[in-house]
Amino acid sequence: MQEWNEYNEATKEEKSNPENNINNPPPQIRWNPPTDAEIIINTDAATCNSTNKTGLGIVARNKQGHLLAIWAIPIQQCLKVEIAEAQALRLAMIRAKEE
Repeated sequence: MQEWNEYNEATKEEKSNPENNINNPPPQIRWNPPTDAEIIINTDAATCNSTNKTGLGIVARNKQGHLLAIWAIPIQQCLKVEIAEAQALRLAMIRAKEE
């Protein structure tokens, strides 16, 4: 019981802070379009255990949302999802640097 009281005492200030209340929603993050000198790059990856293949996708768009480039990269092995997503990001950065 003493440990519980010590815990409550130690976290009293944290619990009383409204910013730490789980009932308060997180602040809204607003998306801003890129400037004329910037582009948006989206990536995705999909894996298929039954075919032992992975696919990576990269899409680049400008401020108006117009398609600038698109890449679809097949990989002849089934990667872990986290690895596939990281590979898609890596290749997107390489392609962006090349363009």
